Amino acid sequence: MDGGLDIDNGGADDGRRPGRHDATQLATGVFDNVTVTTPTPNQAPNASLTSPANGTTYTAPATVAMSAMATDPDGTIAKVDFFAGTTLLGTATASPYNFTWNNVAAGSYSLTAVATDNGGATTTSAARTITVNGPPNQAPAVSLTAPANGATFTAPASITVSATASDTDGTIARVDFFAGTTLIGSDTTSPYSITWNNVPAGSYSLTAAATDNGGAGTTSAARTVTVAAPPPPPPGAHALFAASADHNTLVTRYVLDVFASGANPNTATPIASQDLGKPAVVNGDCNADISASYNSLAAGSYIATVSAVGSGGSSRSAATPFTK
Repeated sequence: MDGGLDIDNGGADDGRRPGRHDATQLATGVFDNVTVTTPTPNQAPNASLTSPANGTTYTAPATVAMSAMATDPDGTIAKVDFFAGTTLLGTATASPYNFTWNNVAAGSYSLTAVATDNGGATTTSAARTITVNGPPNQAPAVSLTAPANGATFTAPASITVSATASDTDGTIARVDFFAGTTLIGSDTTSPYSITWNNVPAGSYSLTAAATDNGGAGTTSAARTVTVAAPPPPPPGAHALFAASADHNTLVTRYVLDVFASGANPNTATPIASQDLGKPAVVNGDCNADISASYNSLAAGSYIATVSAVGSGGSSRSAATPFTK
């Protein structure tokens, strides 16, 4: 063999080399039944969300059950990923393809499922939108702390009404105080308290109503107080006057001065004067027997003042007219 291609053409001889072809000559052949096989492209899988339904609403903190269907026409499903927007929430690798999204905060979310097949091809499902609403506003808590239930006062009474209030999911906007259905005062800052002044004799049911920043309200349990009529003054003439603000600190005594009607107490000489001492304060007022001064007056019209006297000087009240 000369290393050339030897093709038998039935004994034909070109005359140069009997019984053999010339290796320098080209040979022509015809091939029958040739099959050429090319790889089939991997087909992408199918994916669709089956839950939750589009437009579903929840309340935070929400639990959202997500499910998807996924098939592959020329292979198998390797995994299904669940997304909220571009955030991967979870993955399922076996049918049924499910995932539970827990503790979902308030907001609006676009959910999709992405199926990946065994060849690496992926398909994203159509999106579904859900809405998670904020939790419902919780009502505040409120309770009266003063006065004590069943407390008694003397008219005209000055009653301090106090309450505590709190809100688990916000703040307290205000606390309103009521006597029955009558609003007697409001406070917007803690500690929540008002002073109910000049309360006449009667029995009263007191409540406090707290309102939070979301508008929810709660009314406290009621407390009942009684305001008694003031006792009648003892026999004889008496002067009832408001105690000085310095009664407990600077005041040592009070002095009654009686003047002729129309006189100027700051310049006139008193017709009668009486040292009243330092009477006890009851509901903000002092009561003193002035029979001695009153009995010394002739019938007629007068004005009277009371001066608070102490180490720092004295302060005179406004004049009050009276007739004997």
